Amino acid sequence: MVELNAQGQVIHNQNLLTPQQLQAEAQQYLKQSAKGVVLLKPHPNLSYEQVLHQLELLRTLGRDRVSLILE
Repeated sequence: MVELNAQGQVIHNQNLLTPQQLQAEAQQYLKQSAKGVVLLKPHPNLSYEQVLHQLELLRTLGRDRVSLILE
């Protein structure tokens, strides 16, 4: 699961990631796990545009293997 904090920064396994690191890690995960899905969990105070930007970035790697978690 990938989280977006209140500042729109990407967090994975408690580590802050750059967009390039996120792409590399997600691509590696999707390659290694044939049925794996990348989950994106945004902070509730983020704007729609911030969430959509990250979601689209991930969807370029695996269009049908990225999901958005809303709470």
